[in-house]
Amino acid sequence: MPSNAYGGWTRLRNALRKLDLNDTLGVIRAYSAFRTLHTKTPFPPDVEVHSAVYSDERLILPWEMEILAREAIIVCSRQPSTSYTARKWNTFSSLINKLRELEDYISRLSVDDKNILQEVTVRLTHHQFKYQTEVPSKASLVRYSRIFGHAAVEPIVKTKTGLSAKQLFTIGAGLWSKYASQQLDVHYPLDELALPGITHADYDKFMQLYSLPMKEMKQRLAAERKLDDTFMYQFHALQSYPLIFTELNKRPVHICPIPILLFWRISSGLFYDLIKEPGFDQAFGTSFQDYVGSMLEKTLNGTLATVYPEEPDTRPKRADWIIDQLTSFMLIECKTKRMTIGARTTIQDDNELRAQLEVVGEAVVQSYQALEAYKNGKYHPQQYPYDPAKCPFISVVTLENWRLWGPQLFKLREIVKDRLLHVGLDPNLMQLVPFVICSVNEMEQFAYLLKTNELTGVVHSYWDDPETSSWAFISYLYHRYKNELSSYTYVFSDELANIFTIQIDPQTEAPLT
Repeated sequence: MPSNAYGGWTRLRNALRKLDLNDTLGVIRAYSAFRTLHTKTPFPPDVEVHSAVYSDERLILPWEMEILAREAIIVCSRQPSTSYTARKWNTFSSLINKLRELEDYISRLSVDDKNILQEVTVRLTHHQFKYQTEVPSKASLVRYSRIFGHAAVEPIVKTKTGLSAKQLFTIGAGLWSKYASQQLDVHYPLDELALPGITHADYDKFMQLYSLPMKEMKQRLAAERKLDDTFMYQFHALQSYPLIFTELNKRPVHICPIPILLFWRISSGLFYDLIKEPGFDQAFGTSFQDYVGSMLEKTLNGTLATVYPEEPDTRPKRADWIIDQLTSFMLIECKTKRMTIGARTTIQDDNELRAQLEVVGEAVVQSYQALEAYKNGKYHPQQYPYDPAKCPFISVVTLENWRLWGPQLFKLREIVKDRLLHVGLDPNLMQLVPFVICSVNEMEQFAYLLKTNELTGVVHSYWDDPETSSWAFISYLYHRYKNELSSYTYVFSDELANIFTIQIDPQTEAPLT
């Protein structure tokens, strides 16, 4: 099947060639920040914005801004004297239309009846939902500060980056707030550095980690970008290095065309700096497991539910945590594994995607084996007072959102069924003991609902309904418990003041001077 996108790309390239690089990136930054902030900030006064932008979200899609930034860096040059500018709405909207025409061109070449479901339920889902569900928040900052600041992980962070987790979050969040709300560039060296606990040397270390010179950024993006069916979905250097060192108005500066990429890089993306470090895998797993347990304990404190930790007996398979209620209980398995880029972006076959689903399926089956160990009294000693009269449930909690729904959920359930048979368990066990897959931020909201709801009512209503059982679990929760979740607040929101090297006013969330 032909997948060369060059024929559809040339019109976008030709339009970008007329534009000044810095000017165009400044406009892209303004629109990107506008679409990824809860509180909308005003556009620069010299940017012409159509009134419909404020009411019609379809006009500006944040994932398109990321692709436009990548292509602008590859194609545009420095030509500040040009009168052709993306600050004019007609010019900027023309760029968006040409990008969408290119996307349609690629779809006509590569998407057919055989792979349309994988395109919709995997590739588009992962590409677009991230921008919709992982907007910058204090919950994300606190969550990752707890995980990367854990006693087992923090030394690895310091060894690899030369900075503590608090220093990384202080510099990163401070820069993100500037780029997201005010400006394209920050002078280098800084005109003033007034952050307790942060030196100029610390700031330089941060820039060495997360910035590239413009020339090198252009070269990397041009070398790695492929004009094929994955054009809109490829991993690229701007995601690794969201800051670019260049010159603006005759001053050396760092610019940030897509501010949310900086936020992601210093929160969930810190993982990629550490993944190859000795001992990180085990330390990270321990940290994540401890975070989930602390979250469950604090959320359910004062309710009739009890949270039990992992059994000390290591011989049988074990659950990481157990939520115990009056009539039911849930075994929880915590996994830091992330779905590979290939599984998220390839639609010509589903081999890599299926291999990733096998990983999740193995975690589910491990929990069923732990349940069997409880049934048969295999733990010596045993902490959890297993009661066969209670209804059991299983959950696999992932750090990264796997966004499983529709055909992928059904594939996973078939994988679990086959693996149950392989390990000598009843392949229909999951009909009696339903399982759910949710990311950690979804588990935080699920736990909140369990303060006032029994597991039996929540999970069986999801699993037994032919319609909702094909949904992502969080979609079902939002649908059925919309009113209850409207009052949800992040359980560790009071810890924001503790994650930076500076003091934060707990009321205003502003730095104390």
